[in-house]
This record gives sequence, structure tokens and C-alpha cells, in this order.
Amino acid sequence: PTTPQAEGQFSDVGFAYRTAVFPTDRRERDVALTSLQRLEELGVLSGRVATEITRVPFSGANAYGFVEDTTQDWAKKHKDEYAKLLEASGRSAY
Repeated sequence: PTTPQAEGQFSDVGFAYRTAVFPTDRRERDVALTSLQRLEELGVLSGRVATEITRVPFSGANAYGFVEDTTQDWAKKHKDEYAKLLEASGRSAY
């Protein structure tokens, strides 16, 4: 979450994989901003958090879309592979 142009997590790379928070109202936005500020104040990350806090870029009943079954809950379904990716990422301490 500290690399603005990384656009991905682990081995998934691209714009669709960037970190983002999409608050649905002002209260959620305030909570997200406060959490972000507190995380940065802790100083446990190597840089500023690049996660974007923004409005959902589209609207409607399916604004967040759906994930195909092979991707949904991937970490739970592939525990060993996820553990290896997490360790290799350097993020396991978080």
C-alpha cells in the first residue's frame, strides 16, 4: 500500500488491483481518512500509504461488480500458496 505506481498485490499487477477505499457516505470517508492518518502516525510502514480514498467511479445496483468463483475467497481456498506469496511480499508482519 506504500507504492503508488505498483498497482497490484503480490503477483496480481495492473490498475484493477490497486488498493482503494470507496466510502459510501461522509462518515465512512471520515473513518477511512482517520484510519489512514493513524496508520501513518504509527510509522510501521516504509513510506506513506498510497491507498486511494475516493468515490466509487460508477453507480447502480452492481457498482462493485462480482468476482468469479475461482477468485472469490482465493486466500482461504489456497492457503499454502497464499502463505508463500505473503511471505515473499514482505508484508507478513502486518
